[in-house]
Amino acid sequence: MAFISKIKAGDFNERIKLQEPNFTQDSFGGITETYTDVVTVWANKNVKTLRDVKEKFEGNELQSYSRFVFTIRYSSDTKAIKSNWRLQDSYGENYDILGWVLDPRKEFIEVFVKQDLDDENPV
Repeated sequence: MAFISKIKAGDFNERIKLQEPNFTQDSFGGITETYTDVVTVWANKNVKTLRDVKEKFEGNELQSYSRFVFTIRYSSDTKAIKSNWRLQDSYGENYDILGWVLDPRKEFIEVFVKQDLDDENPV
C-alpha cells in the first residue's frame, strides 16, 4: 500500500466504475449475468510489468491474465465493495476483483484485480 503522505490528488487520473452483478433467469431456466454501475470514481492504476503476466491451462486452452492494483478513495459508496463485483475503466476494459485492502485511516482502498487477456488474434 502506498504511504498516505505520498498520494496526491493528481495521482488519481483514471476514471473507473465499480459494477455489481445482476442475475436474471430466462423462460428456459438459463441464467444471464449482467452488470450494473454502482459508483464512478477517480482511481490510481498501478500497472505491473510483463513479468506479472501469468499463464495457466483451463480445460484445453492456455489462458493468460495480468494483475493490477487500483487505489480509490474510501467513501460511503466505495466501502460497499464486494468480491463478486467487477471494475471497468474508461476504455471499457473489465477487471475481476480479487480482493482489496482498506487503509487503517479509512482514506483509501487498494483494489487488487486481474484482467484476462484476449485469446483472439486481432489480425
